[in-house]
Amino acid sequence: MKITEFFIDNFKLTNMVLLFILFGGGVTMLNLPRQGNPNVNMDILSITTIYPGASPEDVEINVTDPLEDELEQIDGILRMHSNSIESMSLITLELDPDYPDSIQLRNDIRSALDSVTNLPKEVKSRPVLKEIKSTDFPVMELAIVGPKDKYSELRDISKSIESEIKNIGGVGQIIKLNFQKKEVHISCDAKKLEAQNISFTDVIHAIKRRNVKLSGGTLESFVDEKKIVTFSEFENPLDVSEVIIRSNFDGKQLKVKDIAEVTMGYEKPMFLTRSNGEHCIHLTIKRSGSTDVIDLTKEIVKIVKKYQDRYSKSELKIRVIVDYTIYTKSLLRIVTMNALAGFILVVLSLFIFLNFRTAFWVGLGIPVSVFGAYLFMPAFDLTTNMISLITMVVVLGMIVDDAIVVAENINRHIETGMEPRLAAIQGTKEVFKPVCATIITTILCFSPLLFMTGILGKFIYAIPVIVILTLLMSLFESVTLLPSHLANQKKGKAKTRKLTIYLRKKYTSVLRVCLRNRGLVLLTFFIIFVATAMFSYSNYKYNLFPAGDVDLFYIVMETDPGDSLEVTSTKVKEIEKIVDQISDDLMIGYKTIIGDHRTEEMANDPSPHKNWALITIILHPAAKRDLVSDDIIKNLSKKVGSIKTFKKLIVRSIKDGPPVGKAINLKLVSDNINLTAELENEILAYLKNHPDLKEVTTSNKIGKKEIRLRLNYEQMAKLKISAIDVSSAVRIAYDGNIATTVRNNGEEIDFRVQLQKDQRGNKAILGELQVPNQLNKLIKLKDISKAESSHANESITHFKGKKAIVITAELKEIKNSSHSPKTSQEINDDVKKLFENKIDEIPEIEIIFGGEGEQTAESFKYFKVAFLFSMMAIYCTLILLLDSFIQPFLIMVAIPFGLVGVIIAFYIHGIPLSFIALIGTLGMIGVVVNDSLVMVTYLNDVTKKHKSLDIEVILEGASTRLRPVLLTTITTVLGLLPTIYGFIWGTEPFIIPMVLAMASGLIFATVITLILIPVLYSLLPTIKTNKKVQS
Repeated sequence: MKITEFFIDNFKLTNMVLLFILFGGGVTMLNLPRQGNPNVNMDILSITTIYPGASPEDVEINVTDPLEDELEQIDGILRMHSNSIESMSLITLELDPDYPDSIQLRNDIRSALDSVTNLPKEVKSRPVLKEIKSTDFPVMELAIVGPKDKYSELRDISKSIESEIKNIGGVGQIIKLNFQKKEVHISCDAKKLEAQNISFTDVIHAIKRRNVKLSGGTLESFVDEKKIVTFSEFENPLDVSEVIIRSNFDGKQLKVKDIAEVTMGYEKPMFLTRSNGEHCIHLTIKRSGSTDVIDLTKEIVKIVKKYQDRYSKSELKIRVIVDYTIYTKSLLRIVTMNALAGFILVVLSLFIFLNFRTAFWVGLGIPVSVFGAYLFMPAFDLTTNMISLITMVVVLGMIVDDAIVVAENINRHIETGMEPRLAAIQGTKEVFKPVCATIITTILCFSPLLFMTGILGKFIYAIPVIVILTLLMSLFESVTLLPSHLANQKKGKAKTRKLTIYLRKKYTSVLRVCLRNRGLVLLTFFIIFVATAMFSYSNYKYNLFPAGDVDLFYIVMETDPGDSLEVTSTKVKEIEKIVDQISDDLMIGYKTIIGDHRTEEMANDPSPHKNWALITIILHPAAKRDLVSDDIIKNLSKKVGSIKTFKKLIVRSIKDGPPVGKAINLKLVSDNINLTAELENEILAYLKNHPDLKEVTTSNKIGKKEIRLRLNYEQMAKLKISAIDVSSAVRIAYDGNIATTVRNNGEEIDFRVQLQKDQRGNKAILGELQVPNQLNKLIKLKDISKAESSHANESITHFKGKKAIVITAELKEIKNSSHSPKTSQEINDDVKKLFENKIDEIPEIEIIFGGEGEQTAESFKYFKVAFLFSMMAIYCTLILLLDSFIQPFLIMVAIPFGLVGVIIAFYIHGIPLSFIALIGTLGMIGVVVNDSLVMVTYLNDVTKKHKSLDIEVILEGASTRLRPVLLTTITTVLGLLPTIYGFIWGTEPFIIPMVLAMASGLIFATVITLILIPVLYSLLPTIKTNKKVQS
């Protein structure tokens, strides 16, 4: 080994490289941005268009349809969903991640939106295109709290805070809720308008013509040039009351104040917000790019503290609703301290089996490998986040394995009296090939994750990259730095530890019995494997991201359709009183939003519904609570369950992992929506009666009441009036029209013309409204129309441009029951089988499955492919190393038995098999192959040495390899143990399945390595003579 000799002979260089890795990696680690989630571009775009006062049908026909028609022409859009609700069109585009030119695709989408020029004139702003990224998750939420009569002061404070926070580098979007623009309300009296024969349009035109600031050219003289400006802007917004609507030669004037009340106010709120039950303006702060969220929140807290001190004696309060970095910091602390505890346990276990010097340098390989990986992480655009941290925990149990094998072999030679330098060279050379093979096989286990597609693939991209980097650094350290430090010690025969000698004797006795009773041993292991496989098949389900001990949960509420924000707000106060009863030891606080109840924390835009509400309860991190979130949710659910004033009342926990949607999400797609009605009802009935489902809902819901005007077209034709004239007059009267805008003190102020508030609630006034015809004569609405009561749809959903009904449901948490719950994918399959004949009979209907069920099926399918690929790649690698087609099977037989250990451990701990657990299983496979390979290669060596195969030869080889196999298992398990159980610093529930899978599988697989593999090896033919084991 020339590279090993080079580092042994250049000891100062060895130390310099060691210091460079530790110092450089440490500096890189400290400077990497710390974030909650990795930076992920999800290839999802949202398009939001505001159409004030429009019904869902109006929004669909006049906004959503024209936009979708243009977007459908673009290649590269995988799926297009839309939702037309009152006053708003929401379109979501899922882009093809494999599209060759993603930048051009986005430009094409912008061009398509710009090409739509026939949107209604009431749509004042162009459609807003936003890209949904992981950075959309907020870093902090603030509340500017105070009574409603102090709203003006609350606005001023929130504007000042927002301005200062925006000046901090790394701040992205700041979303303000319950923050209304200033407006001048010109509230017209319908009776006075009629008496003066004035229409709303006359008022609006008069105000527009009065508020003017226009350049009129340049006055040029010999001396200078002067700009000519026509200036007629309102210096005081309330001066609009003096605008002259009509005047005659006698000097008689009709002013705005004669037919309307002019007041300064605010736009109609879309949402109401409260913090801990108190009225507030709500600020959500998001990060931008690769910002260190912990440093960012420190700067934000400084600004907040300044305002808190300023208003400390006021009834106004500036409150941090939630600092999301407390969870990032908690995770960092838990992972770091548990990793440190694991490192100490690893080193202590090494001291038990090896001498102090060997144990120290083997243990030092852990920080060397980790810091070495950190050196290269910026090149792969990786940050310190939840995914990278949990990967480091898993790697902690893997990176010391090759160092143990190398160091143990060197130490074994020194114990026989070999000179340290020669022992380091010889010992490293002997195990170099199997060590390289174990690194390669572990990398092969994780490498398929690099090619996983979709949002899930992007979220876990860091896992294989970090594993590969740390393993390569570990290999480098094991064959260069470690041998160099072990070689440079005093010559002398090292003593074998008494514990090692004792364990070898006991192991030899047990293995001798097993070798003499091979049939019974093989039968026992076979029965264990078959029994476990049968048990797991009937009892174990795959859950993509199971609910754990969460830090956030929600109360989702819906009141009667048609309820105003104020009515909904009053009803929600009853729930807030119950939430207030949660102990401060458990809860940081809670926030209330009236007008929306979506629970996607990364949702780009709210979805306003006046009868919706959402309370978000923010708990202390799991490590600081005595009660798990599941118990808190159950207690709260019992208390709110007796309240009957809500159409919908659900207590729901946040989901860990990337966004994958509802457990059940199926779409009935057809332009003929009547065809889907019967099928929708049958599917809803089936899902609502399913024992494993809850929260079954459909998008096809009746909204609030509406008054439909049936127009008399013949009469309208005689009176020279159009439907557009009618619609415009009604819209101005009830929703208002922005006549003009001024800028005052750095803020735009709109002038809204509409009916007086008391008249807007009077149905009789509707018929008396006057509509100007083409001759500018006023016609009463009741003379050309008839009002009818009806109901509007709450929303209208499209999928790929066609009408769709979306049915969703969530899985129940069923524990300690004889009933075996079905997975979301199994329920989807049942629906397909049950209704496939009916769907085939109606070709106009298409049923599409999505959500968690689809993601689960895709992830599990991909994992199976990745697993098979990894097994084939490992097998081929082992063939090249061992020059045998049979022995690789011998090594890989430990893998399924490792899975037996995983299943048993998960059953004991009551944890479902999840995607995170499968990733931990991959790490376990790498370590298991390492142990088995070490055993088989040495058995080959002793067989060649003795040129025969009998019990004593196998006992000699197996007992010699006992120490490295035990050390590998013990160090891995001890390294992971603090993270699994959190003895001192607590634990993070999201991580537990990964580390538990690795530790439990390895424990069981070690028994296979030490017992079953030698027994199976005894059945192989000898090198030349084909002699079997002689008893």
